Amino acid sequence: MNKIACFDLDGVTVHEHQPFSQRLIEKQGSDIIPAVNDFFESHFGKVMTGSAGLIESLEPYLERFHWSGDVASLLSFWFDGEKSPNNEVLNIVESIRSRDIATYLVTDNPKERVVEYWEDFLGQYFAGRYVSGETGLKKSKVALWDMIAKESGVVKEAIFFTDDDEENIKIARFAGVHAVLFTGAQKLNEDLTEFLSNES
Repeated sequence: MNKIACFDLDGVTVHEHQPFSQRLIEKQGSDIIPAVNDFFESHFGKVMTGSAGLIESLEPYLERFHWSGDVASLLSFWFDGEKSPNNEVLNIVESIRSRDIATYLVTDNPKERVVEYWEDFLGQYFAGRYVSGETGLKKSKVALWDMIAKESGVVKEAIFFTDDDEENIKIARFAGVHAVLFTGAQKLNEDLTEFLSNES
């Protein structure tokens, strides 16, 4: 049967990193904590599902964050501080793509962040992407896997997915996806080899 392989972003295809909120507070001082909490509690959820834009949502907070630059410079601080490709994983992705296995990025993220990473380095490794900020569907929704199966033309049992979050793995398995918890590149390679060699 035709098979595809899906990979999470943070903690899998890019290395785990200190969250933007913590880095911003360390840089700007603890007095911005209420503003940071307000942004993430009141607006970030909408950004993550594409019902609000990241730039427009951040703009009113620049002064409260004591940020002297514009939104573009704040986004550079955010994105550049987390842009650390996991080359061991990306090499595995590249190797299975060379075997004509379609690979997809699946992540809960603002579309703006993933678009930048996609253009910088990720796009060359994947046939497509499913980003919550673009699709409106997070990995907590079984409907996401229905969409991926339909659009890729495979049954859900033929979808391989790896993520470093156990809850996301549980939901994907519940949806019928072959999902494995990411614990490192070596184990991922073993899991993928087993999945791709199994003809059922």
